[in-house]
Amino acid sequence: MRSQLQHQYMPTPSPTTATHIIDLGALDAEQAREQLGSKEKFWVDIEIDGETATWLFKQSKRFESTGQVIGDHWSEHLASRLMRCAGVPAHVTRLARDAQGCWGVLCRNVLRSQTEQLVHGVELLIRRASAHGKVYRAEMNYPTGYDVGRVYRTLHELCGDDGAQHFADMLLLDTWLRNADRHDENWGIIRVAGGAARPCPAYDNASCLGRTLTPSYMQDLLDGRRHGLDAFLARGKSAFTHPDTGRRLTHEEALLLLAQEHGAREWLRRRLDIVAGMHERAAAEVEAVLGAAGCGDTEVRFVLTLLDQSLQRITRCIA
Repeated sequence: MRSQLQHQYMPTPSPTTATHIIDLGALDAEQAREQLGSKEKFWVDIEIDGETATWLFKQSKRFESTGQVIGDHWSEHLASRLMRCAGVPAHVTRLARDAQGCWGVLCRNVLRSQTEQLVHGVELLIRRASAHGKVYRAEMNYPTGYDVGRVYRTLHELCGDDGAQHFADMLLLDTWLRNADRHDENWGIIRVAGGAARPCPAYDNASCLGRTLTPSYMQDLLDGRRHGLDAFLARGKSAFTHPDTGRRLTHEEALLLLAQEHGAREWLRRRLDIVAGMHERAAAEVEAVLGAAGCGDTEVRFVLTLLDQSLQRITRCIA
C-alpha cells in the first residue's frame, strides 16, 4: 500500500512528538523581532528535532461568547498525525504557543528546496478546464464544477496513479475525520524545476473533529440531545458538489461517488482496512494530543466516539 510518494514524504509520526509543545517565546531576540509579535499567522525558521526548517504558525481563535480557545491547534495536529499513521502523506505539525502564550499549531513547509513550487488545486482546475474548452468557476463557497471526478482526473493526468490514489486517500481520511474544508486551495501538486510533478502532502487539515464545538455541545451530542452524534455526522457536508446539480454533497455521498463512478472502490477499501486496524494507535493519539492541548475528558470522549461512529458509516458506505 505504500507508494513512492509515501516512502519519500512524511513517515509515521513518533509518539513522543504528539505532546511536544514548541515555545516560540523562547526564540532569540532577532527571530522575535522579525517574525513574532501578535500576528495570528506567520512563518518562522526554527530548529526542531535537531533540524532547522521553515514552519508556519497558526494561532487558534477564541469563542466570542466565552473567550475559550477554539480547537484549531489540536485538530490540525491530530488530523495530520492520524493521516500519517494511516500511511497518507500529510504535513508535519507541532503544538505551539506564541510569544504571548496563545495556543497555535506549527506546520512545516511542505517544500524542501527553492527549486520546488506548490501549485494549488484551483489553478490546476482552471488550466485543465481551459485545455478542454470549458470554464471552471474559481469562486469560493463551493463553486459549480468542484466535484470529486474533476479533481481525481486532474491529479491522475498530472501525477499518474500516485496522484489519483493520494486524492482517494485524502477523501477517505477527510470523511473519517469529518473535514469539511478540502476546497480547491487546500490541495495541490509540487512541481520540481526540470522534474515531474507529485501530489502535495495533505495540508490545512484543521476543519475537522468538531473542533469548533464547545464541551457542553459535545456532551449534548454524546447524550443524544440535539438529535445525537449520528445525526450530526449525517448532516455534515464535504467540500464537493454534485457534478450535475451543483448540490453540495455529504461526506459519504462524495466518497460513494468516487467509489462507484471512478473505479476507486478497491483502493478505498484497502486504505479503510488500514484505518480500521489502527484503533489502538488512534485512541492513543487522541488522548495524547488533546491532553497536551489542555482539553478535558469530554473532548477526548467526543473525538473518540466521533472517529468510531464515522468509521462505521464509511464501512457501510463502501462495503
